[in-house]
Amino acid sequence: MSTAAVTSEITGRLLPQPHLHRRLADELLLVPVEPTGHLPIRLNATGTRIWDQLAAGRTIEQIADDGDPATERSVRLADATNLAFQLVKLGLLRIDLTDTWAPGEFSLSVEKSPLRTAPDIEPRHAPSIADLWLLLQTFGRSAGSTAPLRLADIGPAADVIDAVEVGGGIGQLAYAIDLGWVDATARDRDLVQERWAANQLHCLRVEQMLLQAVRLLDGAGVPHRILKGVAVAHLDHADPSLREFGDADILVPADRYDDATAALRSDGSPFTPLFQDMTHPFAVDKGCTYLTAERLILDVHRQVTVGGMGAYGAAPYFDTPEAFELGGATLHAAPKHARLLHASVHWYASKAIRPGTWRDFTELADVSTAKLQEFAAALRLTGVMRATAEKMGSQLSLPILQGHAAHLQPRAVERLLVRHGRERPFVRDVFWREATGLLLTPGVRNRYRYAKTRLVPNAEFRAAYGISPGTYLRVLRGGER
Repeated sequence: MSTAAVTSEITGRLLPQPHLHRRLADELLLVPVEPTGHLPIRLNATGTRIWDQLAAGRTIEQIADDGDPATERSVRLADATNLAFQLVKLGLLRIDLTDTWAPGEFSLSVEKSPLRTAPDIEPRHAPSIADLWLLLQTFGRSAGSTAPLRLADIGPAADVIDAVEVGGGIGQLAYAIDLGWVDATARDRDLVQERWAANQLHCLRVEQMLLQAVRLLDGAGVPHRILKGVAVAHLDHADPSLREFGDADILVPADRYDDATAALRSDGSPFTPLFQDMTHPFAVDKGCTYLTAERLILDVHRQVTVGGMGAYGAAPYFDTPEAFELGGATLHAAPKHARLLHASVHWYASKAIRPGTWRDFTELADVSTAKLQEFAAALRLTGVMRATAEKMGSQLSLPILQGHAAHLQPRAVERLLVRHGRERPFVRDVFWREATGLLLTPGVRNRYRYAKTRLVPNAEFRAAYGISPGTYLRVLRGGER
């Protein structure tokens, strides 16, 4: 931090404003809820200490008085003042000039990260089975081993870090290093920290964008549910920094989709529609992908479709929602058994889910089998859920998942999805996928539209992906793009 001479004074109290944050080891990432055109900022250990004290209601003078005695008070004062001015400029702090302010008149939740080791932080929580399993599976460590695993013994450190990052587990590698499970050089630890910070800075920007969309939908009175990454990170992980996500997904009721579209395309909205039927050309009326000027992606769904498994109404996802706080707002996600099914369908459809997100299964498995059965049956996906629970339960050594599999009862049509025993990803078994997708799509009219859209994808979809009709037919026959 800069220690330049202080030429300005802050005479009022400094009040933290609504913000999003992540704590990464000895760093803190911050971004205001309202976009300001600035990127999220990173605070080092000194900056984090100053922020925590400002959040606790301390003045800059008090912070300078109580700082490290090994540093001159003038330097501590300059650090605190310069940082405070930056935070005010970025909208993270507000100067309160009233005389009525007193400590305790505002509250701010300052999370205690399991990754920090400073004396004023509580001891880190005990490793969960998910953390342990990830380490064992990622690095091939024997289950009985207790000695730290040296990063250099796995392979060239840069290659290992690259592979873990591509697999979506960079935060978990940082966690393993901090817990002492993995022994890394200072240089390698710094590299992991940089990659992790870049990853989570992106996640903060996605959350900032998501809150903009939620405000627009709330203003239009459109019910919605947060899906996938953001919801899982905040509801199912001990610390959201251990789960990454590239975009945000929102589900709205089909009968309110037009209202949602109008809200997201209203004057002043940051969202521009990219194309309809965003991921799969056969996902009839699935929804729309929106893009912001910062190239952030928001997927708005009115139906849930994955792979060739048909298109399903959203109604079951709106039962018994779960709430979580984000930037001072209360967001609602689909219930936990719905999140488990969603993760299972994605795995079954591709069998290429990134290792970092395998951890989701261990966090989501503890649900009611009866509720899982009811929910999966409503979407005609009991067979997929049962097959996934069997396979992932075995791979993860999770009896609870295997227990779900033993009690789930798929109907005849749902068993079609799991009768072929090939390990080839489901999305590559094109004709099997399309046949089952056609059968699982309810209603004669919907089946007709499904088949027509799959065989003749619209030009908007092909243009968005740069796919020619010839290329598309080759892929449909099972060839490579």
